[in-house]
Amino acid sequence: MSKPSKQAELQKQHIERSHQFAAEWFAKHEATCLVPLERGERPTVIEWRKPSDSNYAMTFFIWRNRVIVTGDVGDAVYAWPCSELTLEQLATFDWHYFAGKCVASETGRDYTQKIPGVAAPVCNIRAIAHFIGLQMAIKQLSQVIVKMKGVA
Repeated sequence: MSKPSKQAELQKQHIERSHQFAAEWFAKHEATCLVPLERGERPTVIEWRKPSDSNYAMTFFIWRNRVIVTGDVGDAVYAWPCSELTLEQLATFDWHYFAGKCVASETGRDYTQKIPGVAAPVCNIRAIAHFIGLQMAIKQLSQVIVKMKGVA
């Protein structure tokens, strides 16, 4: 088995650091569903932020086959070739698949960035943060829904 190239190792380190940063940024965030999770003609709107301040706050709009992200960690639109996304589907995606569905961002369709020592662009830390934040928000909301079903 061949040893990974220096560039491949730098890319891997960048991705791992990005995941760690995002997890630290969002450690005390809470998910609030501003529009009901019911499917229909209105988007599901999830606010993801710390209760005490708005550092690294984001809002996710999930509507039809799109996830629109706005906030302190940048703005982007992600789209899938289906008619309707569910939170259950989104919870199963991995970061690479999610980031690959970007159709618009501050850096263009490919939400990438350059890092020193690597010729090819790598996934932007903001795209990884969007993924990590959405996954953490979905997990929190899912736990609340389970508790609510247990009470009903």
